[in-house]
Amino acid sequence: EKYTQEAVIQPRDITSTDFLGSSLALDGMQAVIGSMHSAAKTRTTWDFETGDLSGWEQTGDAFRYQPTYGDNSKHRAVYEGYGNEASKSSGDPQSSRLVGRYYVGSFEKRPSSLESYQSPDNTFPLGNFQGDEPTGTLTSDPFIILGNKISFLIGGGCNALTVYVELLVDGFPSLRETGKCSERMHKVS
Repeated sequence: EKYTQEAVIQPRDITSTDFLGSSLALDGMQAVIGSMHSAAKTRTTWDFETGDLSGWEQTGDAFRYQPTYGDNSKHRAVYEGYGNEASKSSGDPQSSRLVGRYYVGSFEKRPSSLESYQSPDNTFPLGNFQGDEPTGTLTSDPFIILGNKISFLIGGGCNALTVYVELLVDGFPSLRETGKCSERMHKVS
């Protein structure tokens, strides 16, 4: 079968040492092109410290006001756990044990300022929330786990059927974690 060149593909940041095209895989109309010495970094913000969801794909409306600026749950009453009325807010405030400026909390509604990721949008005061009604998913770009483990912080709801973080390896679920019905995040490895 004869092939004809239809386009030249070249990233903006290519260098001669990247070895772009060192490997190639074709699957129908898709091509995966290797660049074994590329210095390119993932565009995904793993700690959300850029104040946005770069590298994440959202569906629905649950993550519309994310990531959350500051320890927002520390400034409002929190739910008393799974099984109570939706969004029942009658418990004492709880710290999320935030590391840095931001975290993703679909209950929350306190995004960064459009002018500066280093400050909150003052339209949304401390403790502001959207509740449990919004739904959706947040999916990262594909990534490589270097080593044999991964860890992250998780808190919030504890219904493993509806509120969870799931790790897919080669498209198959391999880990599912949920909060402990507490705003306090805990480390999962």
